[in-house]
Amino acid sequence: MALEFYNLIKTHAENTPDHPAIIDGEVTLTYGQLLEQAQRFAGGLSDLKLNPQSKLGLLCLNQKEYLVALMGAFLKGLPVVPYNFLL
Repeated sequence: MALEFYNLIKTHAENTPDHPAIIDGEVTLTYGQLLEQAQRFAGGLSDLKLNPQSKLGLLCLNQKEYLVALMGAFLKGLPVVPYNFLL
């Protein structure tokens, strides 16, 4: 399911790269930018040489970086464990 979400965003980015994907306050991220940043994040995860049983814990506010990290993890096939910053 995670890879399906990634592929949905990827297809949208390929078809409409300049359309807004995320509006975070005064910052807008297009689908093309979102895909590029998610792929770079996934590359950074590759550099960590995580084992196949690894999970990625995410502690973020509700902001664009969360979706970038989530998509990057999905691309690498890593399960994501979201943490609530209020806890």
